[in-house]
This record gives sequence, structure tokens and C-alpha cells, in this order.
Amino acid sequence: MLRTQRQHDDAKAHYERALRIFTVVLGENHCDVAMMLENMGTLCSDQVSCLECPSRSRRAQGYVDEAKRYYERALEIKENVFDEEHPDIASSLDSLGVLLEKQVGFLFFTDTDDIFAQKNLDEAEPLYQRALEIKLKVFGENDLGVVESMQSLAGLLLSKVSS
Repeated sequence: MLRTQRQHDDAKAHYERALRIFTVVLGENHCDVAMMLENMGTLCSDQVSCLECPSRSRRAQGYVDEAKRYYERALEIKENVFDEEHPDIASSLDSLGVLLEKQVGFLFFTDTDDIFAQKNLDEAEPLYQRALEIKLKVFGENDLGVVESMQSLAGLLLSKVSS
């Protein structure tokens, strides 16, 4: 586990350096900056999986919060740079939805956690719905990305029923 954590720390340092360079050279609202932010968000999200017991870890919550900030900033940039129906926006919406669902997976499910879980699922639903709508318009119904979005939305709706 220590080796994996060290690798994550090294990767994060490289991403942060690349982000600083991209921001200086390209500006803070460039699509490559958004891509780097998403990479950092994915790295933070992946770190939760490396923890021995993420459900009991404040550290896990810190990684999720950090990932969410990266994903939200990347989405904001993409919404300013691209047309509102651009596939990259759908990708960011999916990433954020997955993160919110992942966070539900390591709650204790006390009464407070139950409310928090429902809030996360409620927050993820319109993200998945919007991603699906974009993909349907851009790629049409017979696209694997559309099918993946349908599966994500269906899984979320089932999670809401069982929570």
C-alpha cells in the first residue's frame, strides 16, 4: 500500500506541474487545462480505492472532495469552451456522476449517511441524464457510449430505490 501511495503522490506532483505549465502557456480556461484537471480528479478518486478501509477514513472523504473540485472545474472550463452538446462535456458529467456514486459506496449508513447518500444520488441523476442527452444527440441511439450512459443512469435509479 505504501508503494501505491507513493506512486500516486509522484503522479500527482507531475500532474500539478503539468497543470501549472498548461495554465501559464495556454491560459486557465483552455481545454487542455480541463483535461489535466480531470486527470487529477481521476487520480484522487482512484486513491480512495487504495485505502484499506475507505468507509472509515477521513482521508477518503478528502480525496473525494478534492476529486470533485477538479471535476467541477474541468466541467466549468468545457462548458465555457465547447458547444453545450460537445461529447467532452458529457464525459465530464459522467465522471462527476461516477464520483458522487462512489462516495455513497463508503458510507456507514447511519441516518445522517442515508440523507447524504440520497443527496449524492439526487445530485448525480441530472448529470447522468444530461450526459445521456448529449450523447444521444451527437452519436445517436446505436452507440456504445450511449449504452454506457443508459446503464449508468439505470444503475443510479436502482440505487435510489434501494436506499
